[in-house]
Amino acid sequence: MENPFDEIRCDFIELVSSDLFSATFQGRDLHSVMVEDALPFMRKFGHYNETDVEIGSSHIFPSLEISLWRNVMPEASRKPWGGHVEAIGVGKSGCFSAQSRLEGE
Repeated sequence: MENPFDEIRCDFIELVSSDLFSATFQGRDLHSVMVEDALPFMRKFGHYNETDVEIGSSHIFPSLEISLWRNVMPEASRKPWGGHVEAIGVGKSGCFSAQSRLEGE
C-alpha cells in the first residue's frame, strides 16, 4: 500500500517568536535581536529586497530564501529599523528568489 504522505512537501515555514524554541541562523538567534541589528548581520550572507512594498515590516532575502518580519513599523519614512524580529520565514529553493527574478532584481 502506498503511503499517502510520500508526496507531501513543505514549501514554506514561518517561525514565530516563542519561548519553546529559537530560530538560529549562522549562530545568531534571530528572534532575540532588533531588526536594526539583524539586517546588517543578514546582509553578510545576502541582500534584501529594498523595493519590497512591505519594507519596514518585511525584509526578504531572496538568495537566502529567508524573510524577517516584525509587527512594529519604524517611525516616519521607510527606514528599515526598529522592533524585534517576530517571525522568520524559510522557503524552499525558489520561494523568494523566483519572485525576485520576475520582478527584475
